[in-house]
Amino acid sequence: MDFVKLLQNEMIKIYTRPRTWIFLLFVVFIIAATAFINKEISEDFPEGEWKQSVQSQIDSNQQKIENGGATPQLQQETRKLTYYLNNDISPYPRESWMLVKNAVNQITPLIVLFAVIIAGDIVASEFAWGSIKMLMIRPYPRWSFLLAKYITSVLFAVGLILFMLIVAWIFGSIIFGAGGMSHPILSFTEEGKMVSQSTLSYTLKAAGLQMITILLFITIAFMISTLFKSNILAIGISVFLWFSMGVLGSILANFTWAKYLLFTNLNLTYYLQSPEGLMPGMSLPFSLIVNMIYWLLFLLITWVVFQKRDINTT
Repeated sequence: MDFVKLLQNEMIKIYTRPRTWIFLLFVVFIIAATAFINKEISEDFPEGEWKQSVQSQIDSNQQKIENGGATPQLQQETRKLTYYLNNDISPYPRESWMLVKNAVNQITPLIVLFAVIIAGDIVASEFAWGSIKMLMIRPYPRWSFLLAKYITSVLFAVGLILFMLIVAWIFGSIIFGAGGMSHPILSFTEEGKMVSQSTLSYTLKAAGLQMITILLFITIAFMISTLFKSNILAIGISVFLWFSMGVLGSILANFTWAKYLLFTNLNLTYYLQSPEGLMPGMSLPFSLIVNMIYWLLFLLITWVVFQKRDINTT
């Protein structure tokens, strides 16, 4: 029960600060803006004309393939479009779950930013305000304060993801109409076989995999915040790593040993479209194991340093 009280206190600290509600309102604003923009764009393309658009794209792709530009990605895209056309399924559904799926793929960077701000500030602010000494004289183990702050950071991120999904579904239902859960999302196996899964299944998997990646960045920000007692450093480094991980992953992919690095294993949603990773020998289970090892390492460093630190306000 004592630990639950600590957790409650940390949650109260977060949700009584104006910036938290600004974060939530900003998520609502971005989703609403995205929904209305998609609505305006869809009105320029009557729903009955999607077949002509898809056929035109297929013809363009086939011409590129015949001219020697047959990349695996182009061939797979052509097969997907052909499947949709042959089965009279629009690849551009105008339903609520389309917006939810797009929110998971497009608004996650915003969620990462907000989650990192919380995780990077939750420990460093105690040092900055000088309140860390007051926490340490309470009759609780030192590790319990750190654990409560870490769990609070994670719960905030999980709550933000759920909030995003709910808001996206609400706006999608209002503007486009409820539905679209069963719309097929196509991907390919290692053998090149095309498989289908529902939009609901894809969205939940994508949200779960994104949450694992967010967890890693929360842990990085939390570690830096604890080690250096600086929220600016923790937030700055974490945000930089997030926005540069794609470039770093592509560069490091040229080296065989790079598959064991964190940056080449962070884009987990990549596996929803292709079972093959950036490099030979990589797979979703492999990347999950690598991420887990780094996650445990970051937590160990954080806990050891905090336990041995001489608490002061300087």
